[in-house]
Amino acid sequence: MPFTAGASNTNWNSWIINGAKQNISSIPALISRSLGWETVRLWNIGLDLSAFNNRLNLSAEYFVRNTLNMVGPAPALPNILGIAVPRTNNADLTSKGFELDLSWRDIIGSFSYGIKANLSDDRQKKLTVTLTRPDQSQHTWQVNI
Repeated sequence: MPFTAGASNTNWNSWIINGAKQNISSIPALISRSLGWETVRLWNIGLDLSAFNNRLNLSAEYFVRNTLNMVGPAPALPNILGIAVPRTNNADLTSKGFELDLSWRDIIGSFSYGIKANLSDDRQKKLTVTLTRPDQSQHTWQVNI
């Protein structure tokens, strides 16, 4: 398996010998050969309304975003490996949400003003996580929405 690039990490070095911190190095993390790009599918619908000679404006949007093959936790490997298990593409996530914008603009004499309100919400749920065990059997956990 390939390794991540990196030399020494002295940020956590606490070894002091003869009054000086010592240079140390550590083993970099493994990278999974199956690590790849996530796929995102987005669907949205929106509506824009204006009234009273464009003084009152309303904008509304609803969206659904599915992220497939997200990087997730890897299956456990024997402790004799000695370093962290590499992350892999094994999770799916869905996000659903909306956004509402309401604004009012007006001019009274030479004075102009505007008021705007925004309301939004976004909920995410992890749909599946697939782990392959050392015996090569796959186990998939799913969340019902």
